[in-house]
Amino acid sequence: MSSMQSLSFETTQDLADWEPVRSLLQSVRITRESQRRGFEELLLRVGSSDTISSWSGPALAGDAQPTIVGTGVALAIVAKEDASLALVDPNFQELSRALLPNPRPENPGKVQNQPHMKRAGAAWLRLVSSCEGVPGARDFLARTGLVAPLGLMSFGFAPTTPGVLILPRVTWVSTEDSTWRIEVGDAALGLSEAEEACPHLTDPENWYLDPGTMSRTAWKRAVAAVIEELRKGDTHKAVMARDITARADDPIDLRAVLRALAKAYPTCWKFSVAGMTGASPEMLASVREGVVKSRVLAGTCAPGQGEELWDSAKDRQEHAFAVQSVVDALQPMASDLDAPAEPFLLDLPNVTHLASDVSAHLDLIEPGLAPVCEVVRSLHPTAAVCGTPTQAAFELLSVHELTDRGRYSGPVGWIDGGGEGACAIALRCGQVLPDRRSIRVFAGGGIMPDSQPEVELQETQAKMMPVLQAIGLEK
Repeated sequence: MSSMQSLSFETTQDLADWEPVRSLLQSVRITRESQRRGFEELLLRVGSSDTISSWSGPALAGDAQPTIVGTGVALAIVAKEDASLALVDPNFQELSRALLPNPRPENPGKVQNQPHMKRAGAAWLRLVSSCEGVPGARDFLARTGLVAPLGLMSFGFAPTTPGVLILPRVTWVSTEDSTWRIEVGDAALGLSEAEEACPHLTDPENWYLDPGTMSRTAWKRAVAAVIEELRKGDTHKAVMARDITARADDPIDLRAVLRALAKAYPTCWKFSVAGMTGASPEMLASVREGVVKSRVLAGTCAPGQGEELWDSAKDRQEHAFAVQSVVDALQPMASDLDAPAEPFLLDLPNVTHLASDVSAHLDLIEPGLAPVCEVVRSLHPTAAVCGTPTQAAFELLSVHELTDRGRYSGPVGWIDGGGEGACAIALRCGQVLPDRRSIRVFAGGGIMPDSQPEVELQETQAKMMPVLQAIGLEK
Protein backbone atom coordinates (compact mmCIF):
# COMPACT_ATOMS: atom_id res chain seq x y z
CA MET A 1 0.00 0.00 0.00
CA SER A 2 1.25 3.45 -0.83
CA SER A 3 1.55 6.08 1.90
CA MET A 4 1.69 8.92 -0.62
CA GLN A 5 1.10 12.50 0.45
CA SER A 6 0.87 15.35 -2.04
CA LEU A 7 1.07 19.13 -2.03
CA SER A 8 0.33 21.57 -4.85
CA PHE A 9 2.73 24.48 -4.46
CA GLU A 10 3.27 27.85 -6.11
CA THR A 11 6.62 28.81 -4.56
CA THR A 12 9.66 26.95 -3.30
CA GLN A 13 8.97 28.37 0.16
CA ASP A 14 5.59 26.59 0.23
CA LEU A 15 7.36 23.32 -0.47
CA ALA A 16 10.21 23.91 1.97
CA ASP A 17 7.73 24.60 4.80
CA TRP A 18 5.79 21.37 4.22
CA GLU A 19 6.36 19.08 7.20
CA PRO A 20 6.57 15.75 5.28
CA VAL A 21 9.38 17.18 3.14
CA ARG A 22 11.24 18.65 6.10
CA SER A 23 11.08 15.29 7.87
CA LEU A 24 12.43 13.48 4.82
CA LEU A 25 15.37 15.79 4.31
CA GLN A 26 16.35 15.61 7.96
CA SER A 27 16.79 11.86 7.63
CA VAL A 28 19.31 11.67 4.75
CA ARG A 29 22.27 9.36 5.38
CA ILE A 30 25.32 8.75 3.18
CA THR A 31 27.72 5.84 3.53
CA ARG A 32 30.68 4.71 1.49
CA GLU A 33 30.04 1.05 0.69
CA SER A 34 32.95 -0.31 -1.28
CA GLN A 35 35.06 0.03 -4.39
CA ARG A 36 33.47 0.96 -7.70
CA ARG A 37 30.48 -1.16 -8.73
CA GLY A 38 29.29 -1.48 -12.30
CA PHE A 39 25.84 -0.55 -13.58
CA GLU A 40 24.68 -4.13 -14.02
CA GLU A 41 25.87 -5.05 -10.54
CA LEU A 42 23.97 -2.14 -9.00
CA LEU A 43 20.80 -3.14 -10.83
CA LEU A 44 20.88 -6.41 -8.90
CA ARG A 45 20.41 -4.40 -5.70
CA VAL A 46 16.81 -3.53 -6.60
CA GLY A 47 13.66 -5.54 -7.15
CA SER A 48 11.86 -5.88 -10.47
CA SER A 49 8.71 -4.36 -8.96
CA ASP A 50 10.46 -1.28 -7.55
CA THR A 51 10.29 2.15 -9.15
CA ILE A 52 13.76 2.37 -10.70
CA SER A 53 15.60 5.63 -11.43
CA SER A 54 18.93 5.24 -13.17
CA TRP A 55 21.72 6.85 -15.19
CA SER A 56 24.85 5.33 -16.67
CA GLY A 57 27.12 6.25 -19.54
CA PRO A 58 30.53 7.25 -20.80
CA ALA A 59 32.46 10.43 -20.18
CA LEU A 60 31.85 13.31 -22.57
CA ALA A 61 35.01 15.18 -23.57
CA GLY A 62 36.61 14.34 -20.21
CA ASP A 63 33.49 14.74 -18.08
CA ALA A 64 33.25 11.42 -16.21
CA GLN A 65 29.65 10.50 -15.49
CA PRO A 66 28.60 8.86 -12.22
CA THR A 67 26.67 5.62 -12.40
CA ILE A 68 23.39 6.09 -10.53
CA VAL A 69 20.76 3.51 -9.57
CA GLY A 70 17.87 4.57 -7.35
CA THR A 71 14.98 2.56 -6.01
CA GLY A 72 11.66 3.81 -4.70
CA VAL A 73 10.58 7.45 -4.63
CA ALA A 74 11.00 9.45 -1.43
CA LEU A 75 10.01 12.70 -3.12
CA ALA A 76 8.90 13.62 -6.63
CA ILE A 77 8.65 17.23 -7.79
CA VAL A 78 6.17 17.24 -10.69
CA ALA A 79 6.68 20.52 -12.53
CA LYS A 80 3.72 21.78 -14.55
CA GLU A 81 2.87 24.88 -16.54
CA ASP A 82 0.53 26.40 -13.97
CA ALA A 83 1.33 24.93 -10.53
CA SER A 84 3.76 22.27 -9.40
CA LEU A 85 3.06 19.18 -7.32
CA ALA A 86 5.15 17.45 -4.66
CA LEU A 87 4.55 13.74 -4.02
CA VAL A 88 5.96 11.94 -0.99
CA ASP A 89 6.26 8.15 -1.24
CA PRO A 90 4.28 7.69 -4.49
CA ASN A 91 4.16 4.29 -6.13
CA PHE A 92 4.67 3.87 -9.87
CA GLN A 93 0.98 4.15 -10.76
CA GLU A 94 0.51 7.31 -8.68
CA LEU A 95 3.59 8.89 -10.21
CA SER A 96 2.44 7.95 -13.73
CA ARG A 97 -0.97 9.54 -13.22
CA ALA A 98 0.61 12.78 -11.99
CA LEU A 99 2.72 12.92 -15.16
CA LEU A 100 -0.11 12.59 -17.66
CA PRO A 101 0.16 15.42 -20.21
CA ASN A 102 -2.48 18.10 -20.40
CA PRO A 103 -4.81 18.07 -23.41
CA ARG A 104 -3.17 19.50 -26.51
CA PRO A 105 -4.11 23.20 -26.74
CA GLU A 106 -5.41 24.82 -29.90
CA ASN A 107 -2.58 27.35 -29.69
CA PRO A 108 0.72 25.45 -29.31
CA GLY A 109 2.33 28.34 -27.42
CA LYS A 110 6.07 28.94 -27.07
CA VAL A 111 8.24 25.83 -27.01
CA GLN A 112 11.55 27.28 -25.77
CA ASN A 113 12.64 28.34 -22.26
CA GLN A 114 9.93 26.29 -20.60
CA PRO A 115 9.41 27.84 -17.13
CA HIS A 116 8.58 24.61 -15.28
CA MET A 117 12.17 23.42 -15.76
CA LYS A 118 13.32 26.59 -14.00
CA ARG A 119 10.86 26.05 -11.14
CA ALA A 120 11.89 22.42 -10.70
CA GLY A 121 15.59 23.32 -10.45
CA ALA A 122 14.92 26.18 -8.02
CA ALA A 123 12.71 23.97 -5.85
CA TRP A 124 15.39 21.27 -5.78
CA LEU A 125 18.12 23.69 -4.67
CA ARG A 126 15.89 25.19 -2.00
CA LEU A 127 15.11 21.76 -0.60
CA VAL A 128 18.57 20.22 -0.60
CA SER A 129 20.06 23.35 1.01
CA SER A 130 18.52 22.02 4.23
CA CYS A 131 20.61 18.85 3.92
CA GLU A 132 23.80 20.55 5.11
CA GLY A 133 25.49 18.56 7.84
CA VAL A 134 24.24 15.23 6.54
CA PRO A 135 26.46 12.40 7.82
CA GLY A 136 28.91 11.42 5.11
CA ALA A 137 28.17 14.39 2.82
CA ARG A 138 31.56 16.07 3.31
CA ASP A 139 33.47 12.88 2.51
CA PHE A 140 31.19 12.26 -0.48
CA LEU A 141 31.94 15.72 -1.88
CA ALA A 142 35.69 15.41 -1.27
CA ARG A 143 35.94 12.07 -3.04
CA THR A 144 33.45 12.54 -5.89
CA GLY A 145 33.23 16.29 -6.50
CA LEU A 146 29.43 15.95 -6.21
CA VAL A 147 27.11 17.60 -3.70
CA ALA A 148 24.68 15.16 -2.08
CA PRO A 149 21.91 14.18 -2.42
CA LEU A 150 21.45 13.31 -6.10
CA GLY A 151 18.18 13.41 -8.00
CA LEU A 152 17.08 12.16 -11.41
CA MET A 153 14.90 14.19 -13.75
CA SER A 154 12.91 13.94 -16.94
CA PHE A 155 11.09 16.73 -18.76
CA GLY A 156 8.69 16.72 -21.69
CA PHE A 157 9.14 17.79 -25.27
CA ALA A 158 6.23 20.25 -25.20
CA PRO A 159 5.39 22.87 -22.54
CA THR A 160 2.11 21.12 -21.71
CA THR A 161 3.90 17.93 -20.63
CA PRO A 162 4.75 17.79 -16.91
CA GLY A 163 8.35 17.12 -15.95
CA VAL A 164 9.58 15.30 -12.87
CA LEU A 165 12.55 15.47 -10.53
CA ILE A 166 12.90 12.39 -8.30
CA LEU A 167 14.73 11.87 -5.02
CA PRO A 168 14.88 8.06 -4.61
CA ARG A 169 14.48 6.29 -1.29
CA VAL A 170 17.84 4.63 -1.81
CA THR A 171 20.43 5.77 -4.33
CA TRP A 172 23.67 4.00 -5.19
CA VAL A 173 26.25 6.29 -6.75
CA SER A 174 29.34 4.72 -8.28
CA THR A 175 32.31 6.85 -9.33
CA GLU A 176 35.84 6.04 -10.44
CA ASP A 177 36.93 4.37 -7.20
CA SER A 178 33.95 4.14 -4.83
CA THR A 179 30.31 3.21 -4.47
CA TRP A 180 28.10 5.23 -2.13
CA ARG A 181 24.65 4.59 -0.68
CA ILE A 182 22.34 7.56 -0.02
CA GLU A 183 19.26 6.75 2.07
CA VAL A 184 16.27 9.01 2.70
CA GLY A 185 13.97 8.40 5.64
CA ASP A 186 13.04 4.80 6.33
CA ALA A 187 14.78 3.40 3.28
CA ALA A 188 13.02 0.05 3.55
CA LEU A 189 9.55 1.60 3.43
CA GLY A 190 7.59 0.25 0.50
CA LEU A 191 10.62 -1.32 -1.19
CA SER A 192 10.89 -4.94 -2.19
CA GLU A 193 13.94 -7.12 -2.01
CA ALA A 194 15.42 -8.22 -5.33
CA GLU A 195 13.30 -11.30 -6.03
CA GLU A 196 15.43 -12.70 -8.83
CA ALA A 197 19.19 -13.04 -8.76
CA CYS A 198 19.19 -12.66 -12.53
CA PRO A 199 16.71 -10.28 -14.23
CA HIS A 200 15.04 -11.83 -17.25
CA LEU A 201 13.41 -10.54 -20.41
CA THR A 202 9.89 -11.44 -21.41
CA ASP A 203 9.64 -14.30 -23.90
CA PRO A 204 9.18 -12.89 -27.43
CA GLU A 205 6.10 -15.09 -27.88
CA ASN A 206 4.39 -13.18 -25.07
CA TRP A 207 4.71 -9.79 -26.74
CA TYR A 208 2.08 -8.10 -28.91
CA LEU A 209 2.56 -5.02 -31.08
CA ASP A 210 -0.19 -2.42 -31.39
CA PRO A 211 -0.23 0.26 -34.10
CA GLY A 212 0.93 3.64 -32.93
CA THR A 213 -1.06 6.82 -32.67
CA MET A 214 -0.64 7.08 -36.44
CA SER A 215 -0.48 4.12 -38.81
CA ARG A 216 2.52 3.86 -41.13
CA THR A 217 0.41 5.07 -44.04
CA ALA A 218 -1.01 8.00 -42.05
CA TRP A 219 2.46 8.94 -40.80
CA LYS A 220 3.94 8.94 -44.33
CA ARG A 221 1.01 11.03 -45.50
CA ALA A 222 1.69 13.53 -42.71
CA VAL A 223 5.39 13.60 -43.63
CA ALA A 224 4.46 14.37 -47.24
CA ALA A 225 2.30 17.26 -46.04
CA VAL A 226 5.18 18.60 -43.94
CA ILE A 227 7.52 18.37 -46.93
CA GLU A 228 5.12 20.49 -48.98
CA GLU A 229 5.10 23.11 -46.20
CA LEU A 230 8.90 23.08 -45.98
CA ARG A 231 9.21 23.70 -49.71
CA LYS A 232 7.44 27.04 -49.20
CA GLY A 233 10.64 28.16 -47.44
CA ASP A 234 9.32 29.50 -44.09
CA THR A 235 10.58 26.45 -42.17
CA HIS A 236 13.81 24.66 -43.06
CA LYS A 237 13.42 21.43 -41.10
CA ALA A 238 10.85 19.68 -38.90
CA VAL A 239 11.38 16.52 -36.84
CA MET A 240 8.43 14.14 -37.04
CA ALA A 241 7.93 11.54 -34.30
CA ARG A 242 5.92 8.34 -34.29
CA ASP A 243 5.23 5.59 -31.79
CA ILE A 244 4.15 1.97 -31.43
CA THR A 245 3.01 0.13 -28.31
CA ALA A 246 4.34 -3.25 -27.22
CA ARG A 247 2.24 -5.25 -24.74
CA ALA A 248 3.35 -8.28 -22.75
CA ASP A 249 1.59 -10.97 -20.73
CA ASP A 250 3.97 -10.38 -17.81
CA PRO A 251 5.26 -7.24 -16.07
CA ILE A 252 8.31 -5.67 -17.71
CA ASP A 253 11.51 -6.17 -15.73
CA LEU A 254 13.30 -2.87 -16.24
CA ARG A 255 16.47 -4.26 -14.70
CA ALA A 256 16.75 -6.71 -17.58
CA VAL A 257 15.92 -4.00 -20.13
CA LEU A 258 18.59 -1.67 -18.75
CA ARG A 259 21.17 -4.47 -18.64
CA ALA A 260 20.44 -5.31 -22.28
CA LEU A 261 20.79 -1.65 -23.29
CA ALA A 262 24.05 -1.31 -21.35
CA LYS A 263 25.51 -4.35 -23.07
CA ALA A 264 24.41 -3.37 -26.59
CA TYR A 265 25.09 0.39 -26.40
CA PRO A 266 28.15 1.04 -24.22
CA THR A 267 28.82 4.42 -25.85
CA CYS A 268 25.30 5.73 -25.11
CA TRP A 269 23.79 7.12 -21.91
CA LYS A 270 21.35 4.67 -20.35
CA PHE A 271 18.50 6.12 -18.30
CA SER A 272 15.23 5.33 -16.58
CA VAL A 273 13.10 7.98 -14.87
CA ALA A 274 9.43 7.40 -14.03
CA GLY A 275 9.26 4.65 -16.65
CA MET A 276 10.94 6.62 -19.47
CA THR A 277 13.72 4.18 -20.32
CA GLY A 278 16.30 4.06 -23.08
CA ALA A 279 19.85 4.53 -24.35
CA SER A 280 20.50 7.96 -25.81
CA PRO A 281 23.44 8.76 -28.10
CA GLU A 282 22.95 12.51 -27.61
CA MET A 283 24.12 14.43 -24.54
CA LEU A 284 22.11 17.62 -24.35
CA ALA A 285 24.28 19.14 -21.63
CA SER A 286 26.82 18.13 -19.01
CA VAL A 287 27.56 20.84 -16.43
CA ARG A 288 30.57 20.34 -14.16
CA GLU A 289 32.58 23.01 -12.34
CA GLY A 290 30.96 25.79 -14.36
CA VAL A 291 31.66 24.27 -17.78
CA VAL A 292 28.90 23.06 -20.08
CA LYS A 293 29.44 20.44 -22.78
CA SER A 294 26.90 19.30 -25.35
CA ARG A 295 26.86 16.62 -28.04
CA VAL A 296 24.85 17.35 -31.17
CA LEU A 297 23.57 14.59 -33.46
CA ALA A 298 21.80 15.27 -36.73
CA GLY A 299 22.09 13.30 -39.94
CA THR A 300 21.61 9.54 -39.80
CA CYS A 301 22.34 6.52 -41.97
CA ALA A 302 22.50 2.74 -41.70
CA PRO A 303 25.73 1.17 -40.37
CA GLY A 304 28.44 0.98 -43.00
CA GLN A 305 27.11 3.93 -45.00
CA GLY A 306 29.08 6.63 -43.19
CA GLU A 307 30.91 7.76 -46.32
CA GLU A 308 27.62 8.46 -48.10
CA LEU A 309 26.36 10.31 -45.00
CA TRP A 310 29.50 12.45 -44.89
CA ASP A 311 29.03 13.39 -48.56
CA SER A 312 25.29 14.14 -48.21
CA ALA A 313 24.62 17.87 -48.61
CA LYS A 314 21.14 17.41 -47.12
CA ASP A 315 22.48 15.75 -43.96
CA ARG A 316 25.42 18.13 -43.58
CA GLN A 317 23.02 21.07 -43.78
CA GLU A 318 20.68 19.44 -41.26
CA HIS A 319 23.62 18.95 -38.91
CA ALA A 320 24.82 22.54 -39.30
CA PHE A 321 21.34 23.78 -38.32
CA ALA A 322 21.45 21.64 -35.17
CA VAL A 323 24.92 22.86 -34.13
CA GLN A 324 23.99 26.49 -34.70
CA SER A 325 20.86 26.12 -32.57
CA VAL A 326 23.02 24.98 -29.63
CA VAL A 327 25.50 27.84 -30.11
CA ASP A 328 22.70 30.42 -30.28
CA ALA A 329 21.10 29.06 -27.09
CA LEU A 330 24.32 29.10 -25.06
CA GLN A 331 25.62 32.51 -26.11
CA PRO A 332 23.51 34.61 -23.64
CA MET A 333 24.83 32.69 -20.61
CA ALA A 334 28.28 31.49 -21.62
CA SER A 335 31.70 32.52 -22.91
CA ASP A 336 34.59 30.78 -24.68
CA LEU A 337 32.20 28.88 -26.92
CA ASP A 338 33.92 26.10 -28.84
CA ALA A 339 31.96 24.61 -31.75
CA PRO A 340 33.93 22.51 -34.26
CA ALA A 341 33.82 23.48 -37.91
CA GLU A 342 33.37 19.85 -39.00
CA PRO A 343 31.34 17.01 -37.43
CA PHE A 344 32.61 13.47 -36.87
CA LEU A 345 30.98 10.13 -37.61
CA LEU A 346 29.52 8.38 -34.56
CA ASP A 347 29.06 4.68 -35.27
CA LEU A 348 26.43 2.84 -33.20
CA PRO A 349 25.26 -0.75 -33.59
CA ASN A 350 22.02 0.24 -35.33
CA VAL A 351 22.82 3.60 -37.01
CA THR A 352 25.61 6.06 -37.82
CA HIS A 353 25.26 9.77 -36.99
CA LEU A 354 26.98 13.02 -37.84
CA ALA A 355 28.09 14.33 -34.41
CA SER A 356 29.67 17.49 -32.95
CA ASP A 357 30.77 18.28 -29.37
CA VAL A 358 30.23 21.90 -28.24
CA SER A 359 31.62 23.39 -25.00
CA ALA A 360 31.50 26.73 -23.13
CA HIS A 361 32.09 28.37 -19.73
CA LEU A 362 28.92 29.41 -17.87
CA ASP A 363 29.01 33.05 -16.77
CA LEU A 364 25.44 34.26 -16.20
CA ILE A 365 23.35 31.93 -14.05
CA GLU A 366 21.09 33.74 -11.57
CA PRO A 367 21.68 32.75 -7.92
CA GLY A 368 19.12 30.26 -6.62
CA LEU A 369 18.68 28.61 -10.02
CA ALA A 370 20.12 25.22 -10.92
CA PRO A 371 22.80 25.60 -13.64
CA VAL A 372 22.00 22.30 -15.35
CA CYS A 373 18.27 23.15 -15.52
CA GLU A 374 18.98 26.64 -16.86
CA VAL A 375 21.27 25.29 -19.57
CA VAL A 376 18.80 22.55 -20.46
CA ARG A 377 15.85 24.86 -20.81
CA SER A 378 17.86 27.25 -22.98
CA LEU A 379 18.91 24.39 -25.29
CA HIS A 380 15.62 22.51 -25.43
CA PRO A 381 14.35 21.72 -27.95
CA THR A 382 17.31 21.53 -30.29
CA ALA A 383 16.95 21.48 -34.04
CA ALA A 384 17.74 17.76 -33.84
CA VAL A 385 14.41 16.98 -32.13
CA CYS A 386 12.18 19.88 -33.23
CA GLY A 387 13.42 21.65 -36.36
CA THR A 388 14.56 25.03 -37.68
CA PRO A 389 13.51 27.76 -37.00
CA THR A 390 12.46 26.20 -33.70
CA GLN A 391 9.14 27.94 -33.10
CA ALA A 392 8.02 27.67 -36.73
CA ALA A 393 8.86 23.96 -36.74
CA PHE A 394 6.99 23.43 -33.45
CA GLU A 395 3.88 25.11 -34.86
CA LEU A 396 4.12 22.97 -37.99
CA LEU A 397 4.38 19.82 -35.86
CA SER A 398 1.38 20.86 -33.78
CA VAL A 399 -0.71 20.55 -36.94
CA HIS A 400 0.74 17.43 -38.56
CA GLU A 401 2.29 15.34 -35.78
CA LEU A 402 -0.60 13.67 -33.98
CA THR A 403 1.63 11.59 -31.69
CA ASP A 404 1.72 12.84 -28.11
CA ARG A 405 5.45 12.56 -27.40
CA GLY A 406 5.16 12.90 -23.64
CA ARG A 407 8.72 12.97 -22.29
CA TYR A 408 10.20 11.40 -25.42
CA SER A 409 12.81 13.77 -26.96
CA GLY A 410 12.84 15.84 -23.77
CA PRO A 411 15.78 16.25 -21.35
CA VAL A 412 16.53 13.30 -19.05
CA GLY A 413 19.38 13.01 -16.57
CA TRP A 414 20.65 13.73 -13.07
CA ILE A 415 21.27 16.68 -10.77
CA ASP A 416 23.36 17.07 -7.63
CA GLY A 417 22.79 19.22 -4.58
CA GLY A 418 24.71 22.11 -6.16
CA GLY A 419 22.51 22.19 -9.24
CA GLU A 420 25.09 20.69 -11.60
CA GLY A 421 24.61 17.45 -13.48
CA ALA A 422 23.87 16.14 -16.95
CA CYS A 423 20.95 15.60 -19.28
CA ALA A 424 20.75 13.54 -22.43
CA ILE A 425 17.90 13.84 -24.89
CA ALA A 426 15.41 11.03 -24.30
CA LEU A 427 15.96 9.17 -27.58
CA ARG A 428 16.00 5.44 -28.45
CA CYS A 429 13.56 5.02 -25.62
CA GLY A 430 10.14 3.87 -24.52
CA GLN A 431 7.65 4.88 -21.84
CA VAL A 432 6.49 2.09 -19.54
CA LEU A 433 2.75 2.53 -18.98
CA PRO A 434 1.05 2.33 -15.55
CA ASP A 435 0.10 -1.34 -16.01
CA ARG A 436 3.86 -2.14 -16.19
CA ARG A 437 3.09 -4.62 -18.99
CA SER A 438 3.07 -2.12 -21.87
CA ILE A 439 5.66 0.23 -23.30
CA ARG A 440 5.29 2.98 -25.91
CA VAL A 441 8.35 2.98 -28.17
CA PHE A 442 9.22 6.25 -29.92
CA ALA A 443 11.37 7.40 -32.81
CA GLY A 444 11.65 10.45 -35.03
CA GLY A 445 13.30 11.73 -38.16
CA GLY A 446 14.41 15.11 -39.44
CA ILE A 447 12.24 16.09 -42.41
CA MET A 448 13.81 18.35 -45.04
CA PRO A 449 12.34 19.71 -48.29
CA ASP A 450 13.98 16.87 -50.26
CA SER A 451 13.07 14.09 -47.82
CA GLN A 452 11.25 10.95 -48.95
CA PRO A 453 8.45 9.66 -46.66
CA GLU A 454 9.33 5.96 -47.13
CA VAL A 455 13.01 6.57 -46.33
CA GLU A 456 12.06 8.55 -43.22
CA LEU A 457 9.77 5.73 -42.09
CA GLN A 458 12.61 3.23 -42.43
CA GLU A 459 14.84 5.51 -40.35
CA THR A 460 12.29 5.56 -37.51
CA GLN A 461 12.06 1.78 -37.64
CA ALA A 462 15.84 1.51 -37.24
CA LYS A 463 15.74 3.91 -34.31
CA MET A 464 13.08 1.80 -32.56
CA MET A 465 15.24 -1.31 -32.67
CA PRO A 466 17.30 -0.59 -29.51
CA VAL A 467 14.24 -0.71 -27.27
CA LEU A 468 12.53 -3.55 -29.16
CA GLN A 469 15.68 -5.63 -28.83
CA ALA A 470 16.21 -4.65 -25.19
CA ILE A 471 12.74 -5.81 -24.15
CA GLY A 472 13.31 -9.12 -25.94
CA LEU A 473 10.89 -8.57 -28.80
CA GLU A 474 13.48 -8.45 -31.58
CA LYS A 475 16.74 -10.36 -31.97
